[in-house]
Amino acid sequence: MSGLFYTAGRVIVYIALGAAITAGLMATGEVSRFLQKYLNEILGPVLILLGMVLLGMIGSGLSFNIAGGKIQDFAFLIAFGGEMLGKAFDRLTHIELWVRRITGIIFILAGIYYCLTHIYGLNLRG
Repeated sequence: MSGLFYTAGRVIVYIALGAAITAGLMATGEVSRFLQKYLNEILGPVLILLGMVLLGMIGSGLSFNIAGGKIQDFAFLIAFGGEMLGKAFDRLTHIELWVRRITGIIFILAGIYYCLTHIYGLNLRG
């Protein structure tokens, strides 16, 4: 249980840190103007690249470490035990594969939409 609280605490801290950094960057005029002008044009290709990474099309050497540390691994082992850990890991691996595929496809489709509408200027709304 303590491992779950530790991981949840890290997630909350990272979200707060990201929000604080983003708010600080948006407060500066130069960055804010740049992002307002070019963000939609940059977002399309970035989403397509991220979707391709998630689908394994590029960057096969990349790994996404969700737990990320020895403390969480040890707490997880203690909390669930060896046998349940193996079953849970198999299920999570299967679920993670499908979630990555679905997310990758959604990112690529959203990236194509942003490229078509903001870079090429197509009106897809009818």
